[in-house]
Amino acid sequence: MLIEKITVFLFFFTCTVLFAQQQTGNIPVKPMTAAEMKSYEAMVGTPFLEPSEPRLKKETVVALLQEIHKTFVQAEVPESLQKYLEKGTSQLPSRNQILVAANHLKTMITDPELQEVTGYDIEWFRKIGTALVGLDGYHNRIMKAVNLQNEEAFNKYFYAYNLQVRQLNDFMQKPEKLKPAQYRKVKAANTSMRKKKYDLMERRYQYTVRQQENAEQNKNRRQGAVR
Repeated sequence: MLIEKITVFLFFFTCTVLFAQQQTGNIPVKPMTAAEMKSYEAMVGTPFLEPSEPRLKKETVVALLQEIHKTFVQAEVPESLQKYLEKGTSQLPSRNQILVAANHLKTMITDPELQEVTGYDIEWFRKIGTALVGLDGYHNRIMKAVNLQNEEAFNKYFYAYNLQVRQLNDFMQKPEKLKPAQYRKVKAANTSMRKKKYDLMERRYQYTVRQQENAEQNKNRRQGAVR
């Protein structure tokens, strides 16, 4: 299952690159690999190749936002340096968790279908991302205070960290919806982009089929000449 997902991802990534080249006027006709042809044939006639249907799922976005809220807003954090040093269940989220979540959100923000599937303005997601990244600097200072067992510094930066968490929560509680006209514009642009991308897939597929047919005909001619 994982291998199949990776194959489909690489297939669509290749098509996206070729589509970008097409947009700049450089239109290479590149044959599909056997794996790409198999993936394409499996998608023909399904919603995967329907231009009006986005590839990104709203459930994916919701799941990421819920995970961010659970990990950073709902986290039970230590109230003092002593409690942190006691290594109880109340611990700050790790720096790695901050960076991983921020990277996932950054990747999602670059997806042109994000606004389409959620109906929310891209700037709202960027505000969440900025607030999330802002936790990293305070987290780093808190860790230094812990290592030095400096309670004054711990309290100072822990207070700032909590303010940043509060800002993150405030942004997440106030989604900024696209206006109807904005949404229609985004939907139309994405539908047009997907149609062009899928048309390119179809051309590559037909080109590959013709290549295979020509190769088979040439092979038969050579075999006939030998006889």
